[in-house]
Amino acid sequence: MKTPYQSILCPVDFSEISRMALAWSLELARDLEGELTVLHAIDTALLNVGNLVAVPDGMAEFRRQSEQQMSSMTEGLDLSAAKVVVEDGAPADVVVKATEDRETDLLVMGTHGFSGLQRLLLGSVMEKVLHRVKVPLLSFCPRTPEASHAPKNILLAVDFGPETASVMRHGVWLAEHFGAKLFGAHAVPVPYVVLNDRSMERLTPEQLERLKDTLTAERREELAGLFPASTTPVELISSVGSAYRAMLDAVEQHQIDLVVMGRGGHGRRNLGWVGSTCHKMVRSSPCPVLIVPK
Repeated sequence: MKTPYQSILCPVDFSEISRMALAWSLELARDLEGELTVLHAIDTALLNVGNLVAVPDGMAEFRRQSEQQMSSMTEGLDLSAAKVVVEDGAPADVVVKATEDRETDLLVMGTHGFSGLQRLLLGSVMEKVLHRVKVPLLSFCPRTPEASHAPKNILLAVDFGPETASVMRHGVWLAEHFGAKLFGAHAVPVPYVVLNDRSMERLTPEQLERLKDTLTAERREELAGLFPASTTPVELISSVGSAYRAMLDAVEQHQIDLVVMGRGGHGRRNLGWVGSTCHKMVRSSPCPVLIVPK
């Protein structure tokens, strides 16, 4: 099967976290024989005060500094097969436009990075980019250790919403390509007070436990139905409560190397657990997170 990640784009801001993302991108591009573009955006807002140019010839100086920092950051990395691009403009706009102009299949970004001028760049840009790009986005945060491009354990976060098919497609392909084990996970949200739908009285603890057992069993069965029969091995995780907490627990307990999830699905009954969980995972996941569109 043809790789879905033939064209990879990795924006960098010269921080340690963006260097980690770049190293991961290089390894993946080599593995898949894909094309890698390394992009740095010079934030033109740094040059302006109102409508006045604050620094004479400032752009030329910023470009010179950027080229020096790019050389320093990539020392020890083989970029001979990659294309390195430095562009001007609002970083989020530059990144989004680059994904479109270069027909990008995968965007790889670090979060909470700082540029050489100590201005927050990718930390704030990440969330601006996340809901604008139409391609999968792989994120690394400062909690992410040195990650291998070849995951051994992959967690698929499923909410049965419109992005579920995409989550499954990307997760299964990656698992088959790298020979990784798959974990399918769903968290069932339960209101703080659960009422009997007939009497409208609060359920007893025993009734609530039976309800939780029923819900998790149903979801586990539905999860099983999503995986192709040929896909092995697979472990299903169905729980009740906070999706974010459930995902972090699963990452820790099962030594997950990669999480695959939708960026804003609302799931059945319009209960949007992945929408908010996506942002939390991007900010704090101890492993890389792949956010996929529909």
